Amino acid sequence: SEAACASKSCVSITVEVPSETAKEYKIPGQYVQFRLNEETKPLFLAISSAPKPDVAAFEFLIKKTDNNDWITDAAVDTKVELSQVLGGGFPIEPNFSEDGEPKDVLLFAAGSGIAPLKAAIEGGKLGGSGKLYYGIRNPEELCFESSFDEWASEYGVEVVPVMSQPPKDYKGRTGYVQKALEEDKSANADSG
Repeated sequence: SEAACASKSCVSITVEVPSETAKEYKIPGQYVQFRLNEETKPLFLAISSAPKPDVAAFEFLIKKTDNNDWITDAAVDTKVELSQVLGGGFPIEPNFSEDGEPKDVLLFAAGSGIAPLKAAIEGGKLGGSGKLYYGIRNPEELCFESSFDEWASEYGVEVVPVMSQPPKDYKGRTGYVQKALEEDKSANADSG
């Protein structure tokens, strides 16, 4: 595992999976049940890597808690039990397109909830125009920050970090994501 944010409150891990399991993952937002063994309480984790049936590995973003150090602090070759791929995911095409062309997409996440949206963005089917309002407490909790420029340039998704407990010198958006959206709607209405 490696720290996914400066505070080290979340880790990013990659798990090798059987090729049959990799082929089951077709839609961003799907998840798996994850456990060390029969005695371990299972975790339900959204897959944060984009669906790639020919890649037999899944990425996960995991928020550290008192009950999951068995995975967040695990050694590299730790064997885990993984369920089949579960859930319907985010059916992007039928919900975000008209005449087959995706339109502007607004995405919202808080904390480690960015994991399945990473998969949706990097899956490349959002149509090249979108905005992700990403709520975190402070800059140290930004996960996947090193990918934000790529998401904008390659996938057309601008990330708008919104901090509820920013440092005093922070110049970005503050408060909560719904407030940032309201502000943007007002600014667009005033300019249009």
